[in-house]
Amino acid sequence: MQEARAAILRAQCFFASLAYPATKFELVTHAETSDRTLLHEDTEHAIDALVAEGVILYQKGRFVFPGSESLIEEHRQREALFPRKIRRAKRFTKLLYHLAGVKGVYVCNTLALAHTTEESDIDLFIVCKQHTAWQTRFFATVFLMVLRWRVETAKHDPVCLTFFVDERALDLSSLSIEQDVYLQHWFLSLLPLLDDGIGVELWNQNAKLRTRYPLAQPWMLFAGQKNNMPMFRLPTFRFIESLSRRLSEWKFAKEIRSQLGQGTAVVANDHILKFHVDDRRAEFRDRYRQLCKRYEV
Repeated sequence: MQEARAAILRAQCFFASLAYPATKFELVTHAETSDRTLLHEDTEHAIDALVAEGVILYQKGRFVFPGSESLIEEHRQREALFPRKIRRAKRFTKLLYHLAGVKGVYVCNTLALAHTTEESDIDLFIVCKQHTAWQTRFFATVFLMVLRWRVETAKHDPVCLTFFVDERALDLSSLSIEQDVYLQHWFLSLLPLLDDGIGVELWNQNAKLRTRYPLAQPWMLFAGQKNNMPMFRLPTFRFIESLSRRLSEWKFAKEIRSQLGQGTAVVANDHILKFHVDDRRAEFRDRYRQLCKRYEV
């Protein structure tokens, strides 16, 4: 029971570091422990005990630490934006499936938690066939330019294309920083809009990220979403991959160039394209550590 209590408190500390009021399902599936024998019933009993003791508060289906009750109403307002933003994400995903290199499209960050703001981007994580990441990003960017949905031009709900991996780079642990609790929970929270079957391999390849989350559950395709193969898909070509890379590198912004090779925030190679120039993982990790220290877990 004590380990279940600590595991739930660690999950609550992480979500609190995001200023996000979690559901019971999220607390259980994100319960953090090295005990692989942790049972679902143990975590539910631990949640009930923590609420009874006043360590965490439960309101309107959400959990917060005392003093953070305002986060629940704030989330309700943010959640109201989810249908509009997810419609745009789904529409863009249908376009992406016309690119033969695309194998999986996942909503990530705040939108995956339905905790987005009016100004927030629609962040997508895209999995590609081997040696197609550069051309996939190139053509996806062309789609955004035509639709005027790029971050630079969209009036609202811009789509952000800053993270691509191909099927040779599904293990994301190499992109971790020290005690990268954010990447671990980010991975568990992915929301699939398109999955040609690559999701099973992506999940299995990231056992290292999931090692402290014994009750984590594989993702399910977003409700109502179907993987219907379009009649036409733009084929991939090796020479297009090379050309797309040269063009993209030539147009790299100054902030991207300055961070290349300096860590895991910005990565651009044959298999991974990651352009998180404003990487806040260390900030969230430090908040998480402080909360864990406060609650002695």
